[in-house]
Amino acid sequence: MKLSARDICILALLGSFLYVVQVVLAKLPNIEGVSLLILIITLIYGWRALFPITVFIALEFVTFGFGLWSIFYMYAWYILMALVFLLRRVCKDSAWAWALVLGFYGLIFGPLYSLLFLFTGGFAGFLASWINGVVFDVLHCVGNFALTIFLFKPTYKLMKRLTSEKRADIMNG
Repeated sequence: MKLSARDICILALLGSFLYVVQVVLAKLPNIEGVSLLILIITLIYGWRALFPITVFIALEFVTFGFGLWSIFYMYAWYILMALVFLLRRVCKDSAWAWALVLGFYGLIFGPLYSLLFLFTGGFAGFLASWINGVVFDVLHCVGNFALTIFLFKPTYKLMKRLTSEKRADIMNG
């Protein structure tokens, strides 16, 4: 399926919106709206969600530079997209099901990041990094769960209406 100029503009704007949401919520410890938005963008746009995620990551790199976290961002958000894509027919439009998925993802966010330390510090480095971030993983879990319970349905409906992407709506087909 080819992307039209309209599709490219919308996907780029969605990537920018992901970035704005991340920056606005940055003061809150591991409470973010990016996971919820990636969920919704993936449900509406399917594989085309790769584009806004890539725009988001690029904007993060331009703003904050490069570090170990940069490598993590190059796989973490795509893993979430793949997880959503795999579970879309099971979870359908259930806010509770998606809240559990995103809560779980919040819990594994730290261990996914800590995988990088296997290469620099071995298993001890991985374990130290993971243990160091457990409190933040729990906050991430609770934040993702709560945001999804309260905002999934209205945000999903609004995004569908704004983008008029009924043909790509994964939930209905």
